[in-house]
Amino acid sequence: MRRFFEFGSGQEYELETADETPDQSSDLESRQLLSLMEEKIATLPHSLREPFVLVTFDERSQAETAALLGISEKAVESRIYRARNKLRDAAKNFEG
Repeated sequence: MRRFFEFGSGQEYELETADETPDQSSDLESRQLLSLMEEKIATLPHSLREPFVLVTFDERSQAETAALLGISEKAVESRIYRARNKLRDAAKNFEG
């Protein structure tokens, strides 16, 4: 994006500013990655998906999630960690 400014001396100066709008290719890539993540979350084993969704999207605490699922807080923490690693690997494969 270019803007032109005229100062008191009558000279015109060009000032380039960054275009703040995202380009179509990065927008498309973001949508594709989001779609991939939705698919990967849906294919996580139930034992990993359930605590991951409760803590990440439902914003429940790990203690609350543990009580709901009848498992220890350490198990919730471990399952969320494993779910995130699987999703991270999927994102790396998408990028690379």
